[in-house]
Amino acid sequence: MRFSRYVDIIENGNETILCNTLTQEIVTIDSKKMKSKTEISSEISEDERKYLFENGFIHGDLESYKQKTINLKRDLVTITINITEDCNFSCTYCYQNDFLSKNVITDQTINNIMQYILDIAQLGVRRLYIYFFGGEPLLYKKRILAIKSKIDQIASEKSLSISYGLGTNAYLLTPDFINHFDSLIVDTTLTSRKDHDRNRSLKSGSGTYDKIFENLAVASKSGRVKIHIGYNTSDKNTEEFQSFLVTIRQSDIKAHINCYYINNYEFNENYFNALSYEKYLKWVSSTAIDHLIENGFLVNISPFSSYRFECDAYNPWSVKFFSDGSIGLCNATNFYERRIIKSFTESSSFAEDVQYSLYDQKSVLPKSNNQCNSCELIAVCRGKVQCDTSCNPNYSIDRETFIRSFVKHTNLGNRKFFTQFN
Repeated sequence: MRFSRYVDIIENGNETILCNTLTQEIVTIDSKKMKSKTEISSEISEDERKYLFENGFIHGDLESYKQKTINLKRDLVTITINITEDCNFSCTYCYQNDFLSKNVITDQTINNIMQYILDIAQLGVRRLYIYFFGGEPLLYKKRILAIKSKIDQIASEKSLSISYGLGTNAYLLTPDFINHFDSLIVDTTLTSRKDHDRNRSLKSGSGTYDKIFENLAVASKSGRVKIHIGYNTSDKNTEEFQSFLVTIRQSDIKAHINCYYINNYEFNENYFNALSYEKYLKWVSSTAIDHLIENGFLVNISPFSSYRFECDAYNPWSVKFFSDGSIGLCNATNFYERRIIKSFTESSSFAEDVQYSLYDQKSVLPKSNNQCNSCELIAVCRGKVQCDTSCNPNYSIDRETFIRSFVKHTNLGNRKFFTQFN
């Protein structure tokens, strides 16, 4: 009996892991019951046979996968607002080091954003996620709060649901700012003190770790902030991840922890990450998971992907406004990919002009092509997204390594730590 082409078959010691990528069902069987690498023996029990048939391990249902995984969060529109391109840090590895600008968002750009929100509200949008970004947005707190005040007024008049987020180095994150929000998601970056201060100092060269740590602890105590810490990973700090987690666990900081890879750029002449991306993927899919669970933190990664990949770029009305008034698909759009807003027709709204300017990118969904729909990896790949049009199912994890880790921790009673599973 041959397995569906959508089933990953992974040897794991004396057992074989079967992963149905369409349904996210993962089971193990005794390897002695495998007839070959792709077939199971006819000697399995009737209950085992029934389970495999009923859960799609023998006949994969692609259409059911498509219908069940169409993104249900697409009624949430994300508007990223680039407050400034200026920054108070001098990070050795920053991906923006080749773009030296101190632009600050103008009144005209703010007015354009307000018009955009009014237009999409008129078109039926009711839920918005407003994300402030930079540079370092907290250099211009008054601008952020002025924008928030205008948005809150529109939300009150148009019965909109608004949530707020902030991408910041957290050096200037203070209670007087936080108290203007009922709830705020804060995305920041932190590693060990030595590693952090070596790579993320002020422009004066002074370290920033202690102040950021204190600011995050105070913010966490406020009850208003949800903190997401990105652990930027290199060959110099993978061995420090365990002790870093212990430090966070023993502190007053309540946070989600996610690991990210530090890319090398030619313009960052004084920085080099000797950790290969392949080794990073194996580490983040195994050792990092062990450390997270051991210290009581959730695992927020998964090998699976919905049919309509959950990416802000493909929400019809999500957009990034740069400080100079230009636009991009999403927060990941860099400065060199920005676009000038083009007028569609005299009768169109400003929001329609914005989306018309991005139509060639937004209109092509990542998996809506014959190649993706005929591929056995469709459920573990993002498809041809704008930021990566190559076929790359292992874009953020090593799939087989992750699944082995998941099985190990499921057997240990730790499945509850994996947030991305059904």
